[in-house]
Amino acid sequence: MIESGIFMFVAGGFPTEHENETAQYYMNTMEATGYFAPMLVIVEIICGISFITKRFMPFALIIFMSLSVNMVMFHLFLVPFTGCPAYSIFLMNVVLMVKHLLDYRNLLQAKTVA
Repeated sequence: MIESGIFMFVAGGFPTEHENETAQYYMNTMEATGYFAPMLVIVEIICGISFITKRFMPFALIIFMSLSVNMVMFHLFLVPFTGCPAYSIFLMNVVLMVKHLLDYRNLLQAKTVA
């Protein structure tokens, strides 16, 4: 499983074999689009650079939350026992968002309509 995770992040590919037929169909469909894996890797790299440089971090956390929620939902519903990396990524994303909660204050504040 570790090798497939490394392949996912480095080469932009997906694991090729899943025991769950629905999970396999989903992953084959994502790979067949031709754009999803490269787009995913590009977004992960941009967010990672943002995390390392601490520039635009709240924005990158919002973008990365959509990816981590998708990873968690895939594993929860299709292959729950292989989801530890996805669950960890989601938990780290939540912790970082809570740490930067003050940065979201204006975004979460109700606006008055004039």
